[in-house]
Parts: sequence; structure tokens; C-alpha cells
Amino acid sequence: MRVDRRVFGLLFLGKEEEARLKAFLNLELNIPEACLNKNYHITVYEARIELPGLNPLQRSVSVQVPASMWRFMVMAPGGENERPEINPDERQIGLRLHRSADAYSRVSELRANFFRLEAAAGVPKRNRSTLRLSAFGARNYQPHMTICQPGHGLGRNLSPHGEALRAGLGDLHFDRFEVRVFDTPSSDSLGR
Repeated sequence: MRVDRRVFGLLFLGKEEEARLKAFLNLELNIPEACLNKNYHITVYEARIELPGLNPLQRSVSVQVPASMWRFMVMAPGGENERPEINPDERQIGLRLHRSADAYSRVSELRANFFRLEAAAGVPKRNRSTLRLSAFGARNYQPHMTICQPGHGLGRNLSPHGEALRAGLGDLHFDRFEVRVFDTPSSDSLGR
């Protein structure tokens, strides 16, 4: 059986912050607790190949994001804009980090650390990740965290929920950055 290497760079929300965000989503926006995700994080980087010289790591960081810098989005291609063919209640919902946020530049710094490793791994230059494009996963990179599963009951218009979050949540603090490296069965070995 062939295996594929998977690499993730993950920026984790602090545990107390996660509890505060979950309480807000549950009590203020009425999202059922069973729909809320665990281990809130921003995926800073993702690759589906081995990156030479990269080892798993965990380190403390400090990234503060004001509530005013978050936007609700449907977790679907183009989900940052309302689309009549996409029913948000049938999709996961995420919070997207606004590009004008100071934290966006910090996420970009963490992300840029992986780019030279793609070159060393032989990823063709025209296909390598940039601050806004991904060589793997969704083509257009947008820092976000997925907050809830389908069945959340937010309805088609997410704007009022975003306004409530920006008015009532306060800053969120991310305190841990991790690089995770692991192997998964390749799609060839799964008969696809």
C-alpha cells in the first residue's frame, strides 16, 4: 500500500478563548452545542507531499485578533459571498480573517516559512504556494477557522450573525503554532 505524506501548519486558539467563543456561538447565536467544532485553529499551510527538512513542532505564539476582523463564511468555494445555490444550513460555517487585520500579516509570516521547502521538494515554480494561493487544497488561500457543522440553524443570511459577533465577542487570542506531519493511505490504494 502506498502512503501520502500530509503536512499542516496550524495556529490554535487558546483553550480559554475557545470556551468563550463556543459560549458566545451557543448562547448568543443559538448554535446547538453538538454542531460546534473542537480545537479551533487557522490552517496556515497544507501540503500533500514530503517537505525535506520539516519536522513536527509545537511552539508558543501570540496572535491577537479583534472581533471586528472576522467575517462569517460558508465553507464552500466562493462561500465568502452569499450565493443562492448554496444553503448555509447544509454546510460547515467558518470565520474568515479580514485581510486588513494586523493578524493577517502574522499568519502570512508563518505561512511564508513553508514556501522554500516546496522548492526543495521539487514543486514547479508556477504551482508553488504564495501568500494568496495554495499548491495543495483550496486554490485561493484565506485564513479562516471552521466553527460549526451543518445543522447549525443560522439561516441563509449570515450578516446579522457576523454583526452580533463583531459587536459582542471581543478579541480572540491564538497561543500555539504546530506543524503536524503524518502519512495517509494514498488515493491509489483506496481504489479511486
